[in-house]
Amino acid sequence: MITRVKVVNEDGSPQGKRIFALWNPCEERENESYPAAHKDAVWLVSELVSHNIRTLAFVKSRNTAETILQRVQEELPHSLRNKVAAYRAGYLPEKRREIEGKLSSGELIAVLTTNALEMGIDIGGIDATIHIGFPGKMNSLWQQAGRAGRRSTTSLSILIALSSPIDQLFVKAPSCLWSRSGEHAIADPNNIDLLAVHLCSSAYELPISINQQENSRVDKIIDGREISSNDLVKIAIDNSIKSEQGEVTNNVFYCKGYDSPAKKLNIRNIDPITYKVINVEENNVLETIEQEMAFLRLFGGAIYLHQGKSFLVEKLDTVSYIAYIREKVVTYWTRVKDHTSIQIFGEKISRTCPTLFESPSLSYGNSSFKNKVYGFSKIDRKSGDIIDEKELDMPPTKYNTKSIWLEIPQSIKENYQNNGIPFEGSVLHAIEHLLISLSPLIIGCDSADLGCQCTRRPNDKCRGLLLLFERGRGGGTGLVQPISAHFEKLLELAFICVSGCDCEKGCLSCIFYSNCRSYNENLDKKETVKFLK
Repeated sequence: MITRVKVVNEDGSPQGKRIFALWNPCEERENESYPAAHKDAVWLVSELVSHNIRTLAFVKSRNTAETILQRVQEELPHSLRNKVAAYRAGYLPEKRREIEGKLSSGELIAVLTTNALEMGIDIGGIDATIHIGFPGKMNSLWQQAGRAGRRSTTSLSILIALSSPIDQLFVKAPSCLWSRSGEHAIADPNNIDLLAVHLCSSAYELPISINQQENSRVDKIIDGREISSNDLVKIAIDNSIKSEQGEVTNNVFYCKGYDSPAKKLNIRNIDPITYKVINVEENNVLETIEQEMAFLRLFGGAIYLHQGKSFLVEKLDTVSYIAYIREKVVTYWTRVKDHTSIQIFGEKISRTCPTLFESPSLSYGNSSFKNKVYGFSKIDRKSGDIIDEKELDMPPTKYNTKSIWLEIPQSIKENYQNNGIPFEGSVLHAIEHLLISLSPLIIGCDSADLGCQCTRRPNDKCRGLLLLFERGRGGGTGLVQPISAHFEKLLELAFICVSGCDCEKGCLSCIFYSNCRSYNENLDKKETVKFLK
């Protein structure tokens, strides 16, 4: 038995002086297709490489890593272009090990990376970290910054602010950033889809006895239903049997097969289908990518970036799960055109939202996600103009998740309609952007974990709802519950943000959102302020 416990609350690891700077790009150079933060990041990384300062530059998406790498290489002299690389999920294991080795040995001076290099690999010798946009969590920011200066040397960390509301808050009021503490992890242990896989992994090591009487008391409320832990396990086991992962004999649950199910779990994504990306000129696999991302990035005719090089996607084979690409120098990039629809099903948990007029109903529960790519645009790299558009016929991406929604009274909708204002697309959509952008301040998530109905259509059943959903397969990770608990506070922050912004018709610091799939069209700042007021 443990009788004495000592609390370790100080960092004893070797570290030198750290200089942490906040960098706010010039607003006059802001361009939605090529953000000012990205331009400044290109200059900063190029300068650090030119001065032989070993650097990790953290970005928020794979595509951003490749885009900035390409422009950094264009900025550098030929002798230094092979001194910088990208690192992200999707690269083959041997490619990742190669980049890690070159970074550790000093052959690479800088690497543009997603959070794939945030932890887990001892690199050492890094002098500086660049953070292109607040990563969403303080835990991530300090983990990334901690990559530099690990050997008692002075290190530099620079957070380059995007135009998002949170980033602008932090650079204009730095105390709001430095006063934040680390976040608690958010997870949903009652997620049936994930529980089924974990039970199979457990049953592989030791078969599980199913006791019909044990723990029959109600101790959980899931999706509005009273349920016991024992019943929750039974539901998960039933799902495992249906998917032929497990079986029950004499009230004992066994895992089927000789290999552990844990070996089949991908810690980087939860999508069950992965595509191979093949370079047809060399007939080799460059990387792998999950299906949902493949449909958005690797459709036929897309320009795909890999290690700073442009590739034209010749074909996306949805039967063999292969994308065929060919290296090609182009002066444009491609932007997908897609539509997302949400349908609500099953039980829901509801309450009123008294801070809004007529106290509308706020609910959260199960929902189904469906996304379909129907075309793409070619965008000139220099001007940002659309130079061509193509139609596509792609299979949809579908999965179940969790959503939270606010039911707007019909009288309010009719009032906007009578005044000729497209309420759903101009006001509700703008508020959804604000809530997504500001959620990390309250619940400690990444804004990329949430989505909304960007492209509302007349036959969409939920088009009239103010609705956010959790992105990614697996039935949700538990974000909607804390959002519901703090919804009034989020609305208050949304009003402060949009009413206090100096822009006239909306910008990325208030109602615009960089990942909007309708590209921020038809949003109405004036009416959004009125509604929230």
